Amino acid sequence: MEAKLQARSLEQSRVQQAYPLIQFVLPEMSLAEWVGFVDDLGREAQMPEGSAGVISVESTRGYIHGLYSYMVERHLRHGRALEVDNFIAFDMANRLGVTQCLLTTMDELAARFECGAVHVNLPHRSIGENQVDSGLLRAFQAHGHDVKHLGLCKTLSTP
Repeated sequence: MEAKLQARSLEQSRVQQAYPLIQFVLPEMSLAEWVGFVDDLGREAQMPEGSAGVISVESTRGYIHGLYSYMVERHLRHGRALEVDNFIAFDMANRLGVTQCLLTTMDELAARFECGAVHVNLPHRSIGENQVDSGLLRAFQAHGHDVKHLGLCKTLSTP
């Protein structure tokens, strides 16, 4: 039997419970770094015109099965854009259901913040080596998303 899923803002009291999901895509991130990141997003959300946070998907039993972080930013082509990062859908039996729930909340947030686009950065570990044939990527495309650019990252050492 499939559990009913509900998307909601990740409450401060649940940040540590979400940490194992973050470790799946960012195994090098410490718990303190994760908590600090969520705290920073909370402060961003309180700035004038600032809209940022973490959305989680939970089962009726309270287990977190997926999440993403978001921030509304100005974009040259789209005006306001919902920038989504750290997308994780982790459910052995219903990954597509978790993904769909998260995708729906992206559209709802974009509408609420009057965004002209939703930009999603999928972690490499979420889509695997064969990025063209990724089930997760196909789910995004079925929801109206299209690959528009290739994201690259050069990690710089910190002083």
